[in-house]
Amino acid sequence: CLQEVEVKKVRFRFSKKCHNLLTQLMKHEDGWVFNVPVDAKGFGLHDYHTIVKEPMDLGTVKAKLGEGLYESPLDFAEDVHSMAKFLLSMFEEKWVPIELQYHNLHREIKPASVVEHLPAPTPSSVSSACGA
Repeated sequence: CLQEVEVKKVRFRFSKKCHNLLTQLMKHEDGWVFNVPVDAKGFGLHDYHTIVKEPMDLGTVKAKLGEGLYESPLDFAEDVHSMAKFLLSMFEEKWVPIELQYHNLHREIKPASVVEHLPAPTPSSVSSACGA
């Protein structure tokens, strides 16, 4: 059927676009760490699968894309977003106490180079201070 052929063409185009985007992510200088599944046992991360309920990595995304397991580009994006969302939520959870400690310490200790900003003297304040 002509409509089925068009659907296959559209799926192929979107699959190609997703593959190109995935390739860019995988080749990014900081992306290498996401290219393969985490070797929890090899790294001695005994609680990894307790913390990360649904592990995902770009290599798995690439395999799923190559096997045609994504019905739409939205499914592809969902897997990539799940990695990013999990990482962001974990970062935010761990970052908040660090940021609070920093700000509390910064309020207590002011570096010697920081000088309180006083208003600039005016001619009348200078003359009154000098007894004029």
